[in-house]
Amino acid sequence: MFDDRYKQLDEIFNLVLDELDVPSDMLGQAEKRYMELAEWLKADSGKRYRSDSLLYPQGSMLLGTAIRPVKAEDDYDFDFVYLRDIKKESISQEELKNQVGDQLKDYIADLEKKRAPEIPVLESRNRCWTLRYGTKFHMDVLPALPDEDLKNEAIIITDKSLHLWQKSNSKGYFIPIAI
Repeated sequence: MFDDRYKQLDEIFNLVLDELDVPSDMLGQAEKRYMELAEWLKADSGKRYRSDSLLYPQGSMLLGTAIRPVKAEDDYDFDFVYLRDIKKESISQEELKNQVGDQLKDYIADLEKKRAPEIPVLESRNRCWTLRYGTKFHMDVLPALPDEDLKNEAIIITDKSLHLWQKSNSKGYFIPIAI
């Protein structure tokens, strides 16, 4: 009797999880766009600014907990950190955000020149830049620098008013589990 109830609960939970999960084709599209952007930014940053850069997932994308939007008309939200390997004394928050914005504009221009099948629309936000891919999904790109005080994957990011650097450590939330 209890086995049947547990089996029914298990089936119900699996149905709910299937409804919440990001469809594999959507996740695949987002991962493809992310990889394309990461390669482009790394190459461009090395040429333009002579610094290393790294684009990596954060939040639900890093943790593997991304879910469908609550409303059907909303798009999927995938968050990324764009880490530039430079000292904070060498750049202001405003300059960092503007430089990243300029790179993203050039990335879009490059996609247009290559006649890519999907061209994102770029939007400036308080802390980040958003690349909107139609009504399907968007990628938030957060400019960041290494936090020289804390090390260990810690970063500093711009604040909403672009006056004080904020500390963050999105990688610190991720703890890989050996299976």
